[in-house]
Amino acid sequence: MPKPFEPKKPKKQATIYLIGFMASGKTTIGKLLARRLEVPWIDLDSVIAKREGATIPEIFSERGEQYFRKAEAEELRNIQAAACASGAVVSTGGGAPCSMENLSLMRWTGIVIYLKVSTRELLRRIGEGSSRPVFLEMNQHGNRHSQVKNLLKSRESFYNQAHIIVKNSKNRGPGEVVDYIAQKVTAGWTQQQYP
Repeated sequence: MPKPFEPKKPKKQATIYLIGFMASGKTTIGKLLARRLEVPWIDLDSVIAKREGATIPEIFSERGEQYFRKAEAEELRNIQAAACASGAVVSTGGGAPCSMENLSLMRWTGIVIYLKVSTRELLRRIGEGSSRPVFLEMNQHGNRHSQVKNLLKSRESFYNQAHIIVKNSKNRGPGEVVDYIAQKVTAGWTQQQYP
Protein backbone atom coordinates (compact mmCIF):
# COMPACT_ATOMS: atom_id res chain seq x y z
CA MET A 1 0.00 0.00 0.00
CA PRO A 2 1.47 3.41 -0.97
CA LYS A 3 2.52 5.78 1.78
CA PRO A 4 0.08 8.71 2.16
CA PHE A 5 1.27 12.05 0.78
CA GLU A 6 2.81 14.20 3.50
CA PRO A 7 3.52 17.80 2.50
CA LYS A 8 6.85 19.26 3.52
CA LYS A 9 6.93 22.34 5.73
CA PRO A 10 8.93 25.24 4.28
CA LYS A 11 12.36 25.79 5.88
CA LYS A 12 13.04 29.43 4.98
CA GLN A 13 10.87 31.78 2.94
CA ALA A 14 7.32 30.49 2.93
CA THR A 15 5.74 29.66 -0.40
CA ILE A 16 3.14 32.23 -1.36
CA TYR A 17 0.07 30.92 -3.17
CA LEU A 18 -2.00 33.46 -5.10
CA ILE A 19 -5.60 32.39 -5.52
CA GLY A 20 -8.66 34.05 -7.01
CA PHE A 21 -11.01 34.06 -9.95
CA MET A 22 -9.79 34.15 -13.54
CA ALA A 23 -8.44 37.62 -14.43
CA SER A 24 -7.93 38.56 -10.77
CA GLY A 25 -4.26 39.37 -11.41
CA LYS A 26 -2.57 36.20 -10.18
CA THR A 27 -0.10 36.08 -13.09
CA THR A 28 0.76 39.79 -13.13
CA ILE A 29 1.06 40.07 -9.34
CA GLY A 30 2.85 36.71 -9.13
CA LYS A 31 5.63 37.66 -11.53
CA LEU A 32 6.20 41.04 -9.88
CA LEU A 33 6.06 39.65 -6.35
CA ALA A 34 8.52 36.84 -7.13
CA ARG A 35 10.94 39.34 -8.60
CA ARG A 36 10.59 41.56 -5.53
CA LEU A 37 11.13 38.68 -3.10
CA GLU A 38 13.87 37.12 -5.25
CA VAL A 39 12.21 33.71 -5.37
CA PRO A 40 11.03 31.65 -8.34
CA TRP A 41 7.63 32.36 -9.87
CA ILE A 42 5.60 29.31 -10.84
CA ASP A 43 2.40 29.36 -12.88
CA LEU A 44 0.48 26.18 -12.07
CA ASP A 45 -1.44 26.14 -15.37
CA SER A 46 1.79 26.52 -17.38
CA VAL A 47 3.36 23.60 -15.51
CA ILE A 48 0.32 21.44 -16.30
CA ALA A 49 0.29 22.49 -19.97
CA LYS A 50 3.98 21.63 -20.33
CA ARG A 51 3.54 18.25 -18.64
CA GLU A 52 0.52 17.36 -20.77
CA GLY A 53 1.90 18.76 -24.03
CA ALA A 54 -1.35 20.64 -24.59
CA THR A 55 -2.92 23.99 -23.79
CA ILE A 56 -5.38 24.26 -20.90
CA PRO A 57 -8.36 24.70 -23.30
CA GLU A 58 -7.20 21.58 -25.21
CA ILE A 59 -6.96 19.58 -21.98
CA PHE A 60 -10.47 20.66 -20.97
CA SER A 61 -12.01 19.89 -24.36
CA GLU A 62 -10.13 16.67 -25.15
CA ARG A 63 -9.69 15.09 -21.71
CA GLY A 64 -12.31 16.82 -19.57
CA GLU A 65 -12.31 18.94 -16.46
CA GLN A 66 -12.04 15.96 -14.09
CA TYR A 67 -8.78 14.90 -15.76
CA PHE A 68 -7.49 18.46 -15.54
CA ARG A 69 -8.34 18.77 -11.83
CA LYS A 70 -6.49 15.53 -11.07
CA ALA A 71 -3.41 16.76 -12.96
CA GLU A 72 -3.72 20.10 -11.14
CA ALA A 73 -3.68 18.43 -7.70
CA GLU A 74 -0.67 16.28 -8.65
CA GLU A 75 1.33 19.24 -9.94
CA LEU A 76 0.46 21.34 -6.91
CA ARG A 77 1.95 18.63 -4.68
CA ASN A 78 5.05 18.45 -6.91
CA ILE A 79 5.49 22.23 -6.82
CA GLN A 80 5.07 22.33 -3.04
CA ALA A 81 7.72 19.65 -2.54
CA ALA A 82 10.18 21.48 -4.82
CA ALA A 83 9.51 24.93 -3.31
CA CYS A 84 9.64 23.95 0.37
CA ALA A 85 13.36 24.69 0.83
CA SER A 86 13.61 28.18 -0.62
CA GLY A 87 10.04 29.31 -1.21
CA ALA A 88 8.33 30.50 -4.37
CA VAL A 89 5.37 32.52 -5.56
CA VAL A 90 2.78 30.21 -7.11
CA SER A 91 -0.03 31.58 -9.28
CA THR A 92 -2.81 29.01 -9.24
CA GLY A 93 -5.72 28.55 -11.60
CA GLY A 94 -9.11 29.89 -10.51
CA GLY A 95 -10.43 26.44 -9.60
CA ALA A 96 -7.31 25.06 -7.89
CA PRO A 97 -8.24 26.10 -4.33
CA CYS A 98 -11.81 24.81 -4.78
CA SER A 99 -10.71 21.39 -3.57
CA MET A 100 -10.24 20.96 0.18
CA GLU A 101 -7.20 18.78 -0.50
CA ASN A 102 -5.52 21.52 -2.55
CA LEU A 103 -6.58 24.34 -0.24
CA SER A 104 -5.41 22.48 2.88
CA LEU A 105 -2.03 21.79 1.26
CA MET A 106 -1.59 25.45 0.39
CA ARG A 107 -2.71 26.70 3.81
CA TRP A 108 -0.45 24.30 5.68
CA THR A 109 2.68 24.83 3.59
CA GLY A 110 2.54 28.51 2.72
CA ILE A 111 0.77 31.82 2.83
CA VAL A 112 -2.44 31.87 0.79
CA ILE A 113 -3.43 35.24 -0.61
CA TYR A 114 -6.82 35.80 -2.25
CA LEU A 115 -6.74 38.53 -4.89
CA LYS A 116 -10.32 39.75 -4.68
CA VAL A 117 -11.87 41.54 -7.65
CA SER A 118 -15.49 42.63 -8.21
CA THR A 119 -17.66 40.83 -10.78
CA ARG A 120 -17.89 43.97 -12.93
CA GLU A 121 -14.11 44.41 -12.95
CA LEU A 122 -13.58 40.69 -13.69
CA LEU A 123 -15.85 40.91 -16.74
CA ARG A 124 -14.00 44.01 -17.96
CA ARG A 125 -10.64 42.23 -17.62
CA ILE A 126 -11.77 38.94 -19.15
CA GLY A 127 -13.16 40.54 -22.30
CA GLU A 128 -13.98 37.73 -24.71
CA GLY A 129 -11.90 35.28 -22.67
CA SER A 130 -10.80 33.25 -25.66
CA SER A 131 -8.11 31.31 -23.72
CA ARG A 132 -10.16 30.59 -20.61
CA PRO A 133 -12.06 27.28 -20.87
CA VAL A 134 -14.51 27.96 -18.05
CA PHE A 135 -15.42 31.33 -19.59
CA LEU A 136 -15.77 29.82 -23.07
CA GLU A 137 -18.29 27.39 -21.61
CA MET A 138 -20.19 30.33 -20.09
CA ASN A 139 -20.31 32.12 -23.46
CA GLN A 140 -22.29 29.20 -24.87
CA HIS A 141 -24.94 29.35 -22.14
CA GLY A 142 -26.28 32.90 -22.07
CA ASN A 143 -25.78 35.76 -19.63
CA ARG A 144 -22.07 35.94 -18.84
CA HIS A 145 -22.52 38.46 -16.02
CA SER A 146 -24.86 36.25 -14.01
CA GLN A 147 -22.77 33.14 -14.74
CA VAL A 148 -19.54 34.82 -13.61
CA LYS A 149 -21.34 36.15 -10.52
CA ASN A 150 -22.72 32.68 -9.68
CA LEU A 151 -19.41 30.88 -10.23
CA LEU A 152 -17.55 33.47 -8.17
CA LYS A 153 -20.12 33.11 -5.39
CA SER A 154 -19.70 29.31 -5.38
CA ARG A 155 -15.91 29.63 -5.20
CA GLU A 156 -15.72 32.36 -2.59
CA SER A 157 -16.29 29.95 0.29
CA PHE A 158 -12.89 28.49 -0.66
CA TYR A 159 -11.22 31.77 -1.58
CA ASN A 160 -12.25 33.35 1.72
CA GLN A 161 -10.22 30.72 3.61
CA ALA A 162 -7.03 32.43 2.44
CA HIS A 163 -4.72 33.75 5.14
CA ILE A 164 -5.32 37.24 3.81
CA ILE A 165 -7.59 38.89 1.28
CA VAL A 166 -6.17 41.68 -0.88
CA LYS A 167 -8.54 43.82 -2.93
CA ASN A 168 -7.15 44.16 -6.44
CA SER A 169 -9.33 46.86 -7.99
CA LYS A 170 -8.84 49.06 -11.04
CA ASN A 171 -7.99 51.89 -8.63
CA ARG A 172 -5.10 49.92 -7.16
CA GLY A 173 -2.24 49.19 -9.54
CA PRO A 174 -0.23 45.96 -9.51
CA GLY A 175 2.78 47.74 -8.01
CA GLU A 176 0.72 48.89 -5.04
CA VAL A 177 -0.62 45.37 -4.44
CA VAL A 178 2.89 43.91 -4.68
CA ASP A 179 4.27 46.58 -2.31
CA TYR A 180 1.61 45.71 0.26
CA ILE A 181 2.19 41.95 0.10
CA ALA A 182 6.00 42.25 0.01
CA GLN A 183 5.97 44.57 3.02
CA LYS A 184 3.96 42.05 5.04
CA VAL A 185 6.09 39.07 3.96
CA THR A 186 9.45 40.75 4.57
CA ALA A 187 8.24 41.91 7.99
CA GLY A 188 8.05 38.26 9.04
CA TRP A 189 4.44 37.67 8.05
CA THR A 190 3.75 33.94 8.36
CA GLN A 191 0.71 31.74 7.96
CA GLN A 192 0.73 31.01 11.70
CA GLN A 193 -0.39 34.61 12.33
CA TYR A 194 -3.65 34.07 10.45
CA PRO A 195 -6.56 31.70 10.96
